[in-house]
Amino acid sequence: MDTQANEPIQDLLLDDIIGDPISLKLSILETITKHFSEEQIIGSGAYGTVYKGVLGVGFVAVKKLYSHHVIEDKPFEREVDCLMRIRHHNIVWFVGYCAETRVEVVRQGVKNIFAEAREKLLCFEYLHNGSLHSYVTDEPCGLQWQVCYKIIKGICLGLQYLHERHIIHLDLKPDNILLDDDMMPKISDFGLSKLLDEGKSRTITQEILGTRGYIAPEYLDNGVITVKADIYSFGVMIRQMVMGRNNQGATTDDVLKSWTIRLEQEPSEIRRTPLEINYRQIEACMEISESCTEFKPDKRPTIADILSRLVKTETKDQSVVTATPALGRISSLAKLMGGLRLMASQHPSSSGDGSTKALVLGPPVLASPNRSSSGDPSPDPDKISWFDTRKSAKCYMLSSRSLHIEHVDTPGYWKWINRSDSRFAECAELLKVYFLAVIGEILTADLSPGTTYMVYLVYKLASDTGGLSGAQTSSVRLYGERTIATSSVSVDPAACTADAGVVRPVARHDGWMELKLAEFAPDDKLLLNERAVIVDFREENIRVPKWGLIVEGMEFRPRD
Repeated sequence: MDTQANEPIQDLLLDDIIGDPISLKLSILETITKHFSEEQIIGSGAYGTVYKGVLGVGFVAVKKLYSHHVIEDKPFEREVDCLMRIRHHNIVWFVGYCAETRVEVVRQGVKNIFAEAREKLLCFEYLHNGSLHSYVTDEPCGLQWQVCYKIIKGICLGLQYLHERHIIHLDLKPDNILLDDDMMPKISDFGLSKLLDEGKSRTITQEILGTRGYIAPEYLDNGVITVKADIYSFGVMIRQMVMGRNNQGATTDDVLKSWTIRLEQEPSEIRRTPLEINYRQIEACMEISESCTEFKPDKRPTIADILSRLVKTETKDQSVVTATPALGRISSLAKLMGGLRLMASQHPSSSGDGSTKALVLGPPVLASPNRSSSGDPSPDPDKISWFDTRKSAKCYMLSSRSLHIEHVDTPGYWKWINRSDSRFAECAELLKVYFLAVIGEILTADLSPGTTYMVYLVYKLASDTGGLSGAQTSSVRLYGERTIATSSVSVDPAACTADAGVVRPVARHDGWMELKLAEFAPDDKLLLNERAVIVDFREENIRVPKWGLIVEGMEFRPRD
């Protein structure tokens, strides 16, 4: 199937580019969650509370397990063990963990008691659309059918990945299905998961944990655990999405009639598949749900059976669930992991007196001047600024050192070089990467109001260059998340691409090349409400190695 065919590519992208989860100090997680303040809480469960952590490069979700002594280490160890094994685009990305024991002095009457405080935390990517729970109501799901189908199939793909690795989730429910910006589902919360021993297809436990209504009867009554327990929970979720939570007494005809009305009212321009395909998929999902919730586990289908049944309802050109991670998500996760690694290497440990030194986090101030010891501005070696008298606007050139370049400090990927024809002390030369990203950031406070800015990548191509003849992507976004424009570009002036809209580079008078990446106008609203503007250049073809790009910097100047 497609998922298996693309697994080598997926492994390359997720493992080599993004990397392994990181061991994080408690002081880091305290800082990014504002010391676990109530305003940062985004969820809670039986074993802990989830906080939103704010980094300069994005957001993370920090799950803080309750540190009562009555809570054993098993939930934490079980979840970390499972999470370290899994890398899939339909499973929430595990970015780091923390396990620290601190001695605290507790006053009891006239005595001081020395008590251990065990802190165990898990850190994940933050998904902005929350959980599926908020979209499952008493009536059939309020989302468009193609989105519902994408969620159902995405959960199916994630479960297939887990079951192939003998991992049983055991707590599948809408609360534990998170949704990204594209409404792609990610299975989360592995605190109850079981890893079956090799050669075994079942296990028995005396500890029955989970959520009533989603627990399979054989597990609830007899403690029997097999992959069919997840199938039962999945069937309940499908039924709730297609029929609604309050689905007792609803017939197939009732449900189809309800969906028919909704589908016929949908504007034709947002419907990707014909109505008859939608009806076929709705009927198939209802039948799948019924078979998944059979009382006897041997009558329930396998996850491969379910996926095969879903695929049969699709058109040949239908692609509602991608087989490999989206490039944007890979980039976001790579930046997130890079930011965490930097913090982990720079953040101080707790001091001997039990206090924690806090590090003030935030995006690097790439375009602000240095200051001398006297407090007066001094020249910034990584930024050139000038004033365009014709346009009455400030202009800036940021060096490659002040840009965020993926893997630039990894040996074998990039190297820093000195060039006599550059205005800066160093340039970045691309040696060999599969994933190429160069990102510049400028503070809105440094921009001139009422000016339309053009942003250019200033570079040269080395005598030995490869993998850069296709089209790349550039985008401009406001600080945080909102992308306001994207375009297709190419650093190779001789590139032959099928897209007539690809932006080409031009030669500069100083001997370098410049490629227009973006154009934006900092109006009053942007200047007041946004901290920075971020311009992002990246290579889309992640299967081809690339080398030979020499980056001098990124220039921001008024439109001619």
